[in-house]
Amino acid sequence: MDFSTNILVMKAITGVTNLLRGERRQEMDALGKRVGFIESNLAQHVLFLVNTFEDTILKLYDLPASPNTRRVRIFIAEKNIEIEMVPIDMMSGENKPEEYLAKNPLGRMPLLKLDDGTCIAESIAICRYLENEFQIPHFLELPV
Repeated sequence: MDFSTNILVMKAITGVTNLLRGERRQEMDALGKRVGFIESNLAQHVLFLVNTFEDTILKLYDLPASPNTRRVRIFIAEKNIEIEMVPIDMMSGENKPEEYLAKNPLGRMPLLKLDDGTCIAESIAICRYLENEFQIPHFLELPV
């Protein structure tokens, strides 16, 4: 692949989040045909990723004033990931009901809930999970 083809590949892959919403599937297919990726299965691989994450629903339980949740929100924005934000008011005790404590026994923020019900607490753990699931663009050095 030459340099311009690599640029097109990066644009295609970074545009996956828009594809997840189904807005640009035809554009992606046309792009794949234009640069010959259908033959090399790269466009099909990208469309597989689209289908894999299309039904994924992530929720971030969020305390807007918290620096830890701010770190996660910035990470999400930089990666252009769509996540449902659920604001929690700790001052009024919204993090103390049994329902929330079942997800996060310490009642801290932030908390990422995956579509299968799994919950991830702590901002760095959430960022590492998102880096692993949404690898383009890379922000963290993950162990091999």
